[in-house]
Amino acid sequence: MKEKNISSNLLSKLLLVIVVSSVVFFNACKDGGTPSGGGAPRVFKLNCVTLSRAQVQAWVDSGWTNPNNPDRITKLLFQFYSQNGTMANSNMQLVVYPGKTLDDVHITGKALLSIDTTCASYSLSGTAIFSNNEFSLEKLGILNPDGTLNDFDYIRFTPEQYPKNPDYLNYKIEVVRKGTPTEVEGDGTWPCPPYCD
Repeated sequence: MKEKNISSNLLSKLLLVIVVSSVVFFNACKDGGTPSGGGAPRVFKLNCVTLSRAQVQAWVDSGWTNPNNPDRITKLLFQFYSQNGTMANSNMQLVVYPGKTLDDVHITGKALLSIDTTCASYSLSGTAIFSNNEFSLEKLGILNPDGTLNDFDYIRFTPEQYPKNPDYLNYKIEVVRKGTPTEVEGDGTWPCPPYCD
């Protein structure tokens, strides 16, 4: 009888330790609205990003922009990307795939857009739908008729709420030439789905 009491007492204590440890562990790991120790709520930010001339030149060098190529790229498909998911609230970037259509992209042409620290990030609030985004390569105005590149430094993508539906996120586009940005006409990238071009 004494052995049963000791065993049951030990089991009760062990169970209590497991429960308390689990509660402490989950509270410590929980990504709540405020940082540990109180303070201001955490803010989820999207960064401005850039596509470099060299990255687009790689597509040209592959023959994908040549108008005589039956698999010529016409679309750019953008996806949200984070190098470290635990820091996604501050290090969010975009990755872009060039493609003939949105369903036929060159996986080997994937390019990671770099964070642009000269541009203010966008802080999310309320509803935010992280849909893929797409855009027409031709509308950028960076290609000559023969598929070679014309004069530009880089392309900047600035995060915003999609003007046609603020629940979705999209990117305003600027082509920078000789240090001067020119906004590409239209409402920037298209959240796709549902606003596929």
